[in-house]
Amino acid sequence: MELSVALVRRVRAAHTTVLLLIMGLVGIGTLLQSVDVLRRTENYTGSSNQLRSCYRDLGRAYHRLRPRDSSPEGEAFRTRHWWLMAALVRALDKLEVPHWLGSGSLLGFFRQCELVPAMGDVDLEVAIEALWERNITVPQLVEAASAEGAQLRHQFGLPEDSLELSFGDGNGTRLDVFFSYPQANGTRYIGGIDTDTLQKYKWSYPDFELCWALLDVLRVGVPCEPSVYLRTFYGPDWASPPPEGPWNYRTGHPNVVENGRWPESMRAEVFQTFNDVQRRSRR
Repeated sequence: MELSVALVRRVRAAHTTVLLLIMGLVGIGTLLQSVDVLRRTENYTGSSNQLRSCYRDLGRAYHRLRPRDSSPEGEAFRTRHWWLMAALVRALDKLEVPHWLGSGSLLGFFRQCELVPAMGDVDLEVAIEALWERNITVPQLVEAASAEGAQLRHQFGLPEDSLELSFGDGNGTRLDVFFSYPQANGTRYIGGIDTDTLQKYKWSYPDFELCWALLDVLRVGVPCEPSVYLRTFYGPDWASPPPEGPWNYRTGHPNVVENGRWPESMRAEVFQTFNDVQRRSRR
């Protein structure tokens, strides 16, 4: 029995080593692709070639108060969602569309230096004007993501207001892409929808210069001054462990406001769910 257990442990260790090596190779390839994209889009408003690191001292302090989830389920969450994020990053880079970690994923990266299983999913944000300037349609973006292995599951809102795309990999993994809209007062906003009532929500935040960070060798966009974004979304205590219990994104953020309501006649347009057949028909 002891020999069998030792053998199983060696097999598991070898599997983990191979997986990390593959992740590294994929990440390095995406990193080189992102560097090339940055060179081609360096004149895009608000972009910088500066790299930012997560707050490791803050992460250690946080985990002393709230231990890291090292369960098999937690590690599986990090691995699966890293792969899905890498697929979206590759697709966006090929389209030369700037992107950055959003809301909970940005919080988890700078506060805990990782993707956080308690978040339940991962978030990216995309500057909507980059699509407009490059004449990139939503179907083109979805097709680029599909070619990298990310499948569209849901679409919320419209390209002109509160657009959000939700992607998955068929195994319960979810990544939400929120499209960020410029406002006349120099701020930006992302939108959301209550799919039961069609109530619209809006999260505004100051515009920022775009820098870059490495998430397990995956190159992702981040605000150059992330604390400004995080204070806006989570308040002055963003670095502290949140209260125990469920999080309501519609009421938990200090910067959220109601933003009107979609008419019932538009429900099928502003809340769409896709299966494999429907995704193929979009092409």
